[in-house]
Amino acid sequence: MASAYIDTLPTLSKEGGSSGIGILRFVQPHPMWSNNRGWGAWNGLSVAGVPTFVDIEDVDAVYRLVSDLRERARTSKPTP
Repeated sequence: MASAYIDTLPTLSKEGGSSGIGILRFVQPHPMWSNNRGWGAWNGLSVAGVPTFVDIEDVDAVYRLVSDLRERARTSKPTP
């Protein structure tokens, strides 16, 4: 088990099929192709070091939930 603060996780990426079952990944944004990275975040088999949730039912609803929670966490922080 691992935990992280939701507002500190990188970009949320959603992959899903027409069945409603899908994958959510928290990934660093990368260009689709670069000389040094290969396919990077676009490699569907790569999960190393990236928080990934696999085989989520109703992935669209979970994506919206996580996105809303991330936004709330970011906007509720006190300004220095």
